[in-house]
Amino acid sequence: MRVRDAAVADLATTAELYLENLSVGLFPRLGRPFVARWHRAFVDSSHAVALVSIETLPDARERITGFVIGATDRRTFREELLTQHRGSLLMHGVRALVVRPRRSPPSRSLRRRVAMAAAGR
Repeated sequence: MRVRDAAVADLATTAELYLENLSVGLFPRLGRPFVARWHRAFVDSSHAVALVSIETLPDARERITGFVIGATDRRTFREELLTQHRGSLLMHGVRALVVRPRRSPPSRSLRRRVAMAAAGR
C-alpha cells in the first residue's frame, strides 16, 4: 500500500467510499455527485489535504482503498469554500434535493442557511 495526493480522477471513488462507510447525515443523503464535488474543494485547496491509499493488485492495476480529507487552516478553508465553491455546492445540493425530495427533506435551519449562503451572508 502507498499513499498519494488525491486527484480529480479519484473523486468518484472517494465519494463512493464515503457513502459506503459514512452513510449517516446530510451529505450522504445529497448523493455521490454532491460528495464528489465537496471532496473536490479539498483537492483544489492549498488550505486542505486530500490523500488516497492505493493498493497494487496482482495484475498491476491500482485500487483506491481509503482516503482522508481535512483542512489545514479551518478558517481560511471555510472562507475559500464559501467564496470559490459555494455556487457549485449549492447547485449540486439543490439538484439532489429536487431529484430525491423524500430521501432528503431539508430542515428549516438548513433552508435558512442555504438562503443566507445564497444571499452572501
